[in-house]
Amino acid sequence: MKGQISNFIEFERYDIIDTSFDRIVEPIVTSVVNNTHLLPYLCECILHFNNYEKYSRKEGDITSFEKWQERLKSIFKTEFVDDFILKLRRLYEEGKDDHKKLSRLRGRVLELLIFHFVYKRYNAPGYIVLQGCGVKINGRLIATEERKTVDIAAWNGMFGEFYETKVGPDLFDEKVIKYLGLLAVELQKVNLKSIVACVTMASVERLERQMEKFNWIEGSKFLKCVGRENLLNICNSSL
Repeated sequence: MKGQISNFIEFERYDIIDTSFDRIVEPIVTSVVNNTHLLPYLCECILHFNNYEKYSRKEGDITSFEKWQERLKSIFKTEFVDDFILKLRRLYEEGKDDHKKLSRLRGRVLELLIFHFVYKRYNAPGYIVLQGCGVKINGRLIATEERKTVDIAAWNGMFGEFYETKVGPDLFDEKVIKYLGLLAVELQKVNLKSIVACVTMASVERLERQMEKFNWIEGSKFLKCVGRENLLNICNSSL
């Protein structure tokens, strides 16, 4: 899929998005988009229960997840929370026998959530938002030896937004930062106003500590850090 933006920038989808996960993930994301008060608790759950063993671990007569869900119910005390919890249970049960699958499901939650946040603002004629796409400037694909795509790219004719999502900040490694730094530098060279951001479900502080490891990489200083405290700013366009 190709998206022509202007005479000198275009997006082209390269990654194959596994939408088979979305039957499990989409209902979770929809719950949070419709009630953003759930956002910090979604981040807490997906980040903390990073494998099925931790999710199902017994703490007395109940599991770790059941303990977490009771705390959530005590905070909200409304029926929609039961539905939200059920959707989260389905995700973990779907991946209980396959750690890689569960990891991909968890990652897809964050990626699809950010896509929805951005799409709400870019669902208009002449605007474009794509997932898993490369960015071409003056016909040249912006790429390193290891990377050529960003998770989410959007353009409204005057301003661009580029987001790479990782549930945990440790996944922002040298290869990822080199690509994002290069993208930020190339966008600046042609005076395109834009944001290039790293997005995690952990705290901004944890992400910033991870990013400090790569401050020697060209363009890394231009990358914005988005964590659970300011995720909602993507929805509100206030980064």
